[in-house]
Amino acid sequence: MKNTEQNITAIRPIPGYEGLYSATSDGRIYRHARKGSKPGFLKLRTSTVYMRVPLWKDGTITHYYVHRLVAAAFLPNPENKPQVNHKNCCKHDNCLENLEWVTRRENWNHARDNGSYRGVMLEDDETLELYELYCSGHYTYQQLATIFNVSLSSVSRHIKKHRDLRAAA
Repeated sequence: MKNTEQNITAIRPIPGYEGLYSATSDGRIYRHARKGSKPGFLKLRTSTVYMRVPLWKDGTITHYYVHRLVAAAFLPNPENKPQVNHKNCCKHDNCLENLEWVTRRENWNHARDNGSYRGVMLEDDETLELYELYCSGHYTYQQLATIFNVSLSSVSRHIKKHRDLRAAA
């Protein structure tokens, strides 16, 4: 690699793309030299919520989220957790220190606890409390949304979910 890449703390091959691409601990993707392409860092595409890059292998292009590539290259995942969480809630900060493997529930709880997503998922006891307040007839959907820090559609979804559970019992 060139001198401009000497400040990188670590670089590791991306599983399944060894010898073709590597991830850096500061959240960048490096393309290795090969016939028809020059080595260098890939331009990160930011047209979606998460940064992504296209990787070529055997004549096929596949788009990947950068945070997943960095996690796959650096972070062990012995529990086979399916999602990668951004600890600081900044979805464009793909440095290794900001990433961790999590379950879907852990990811949702983190988002809700940090205010980065409204109405993700209420715990079962919160859903019951919301439903009981709704049944009391003293609260509007808007008031319930404010109390539980969720959207109106989330209030509706949780009331319907609880009503369906009660009907099935």
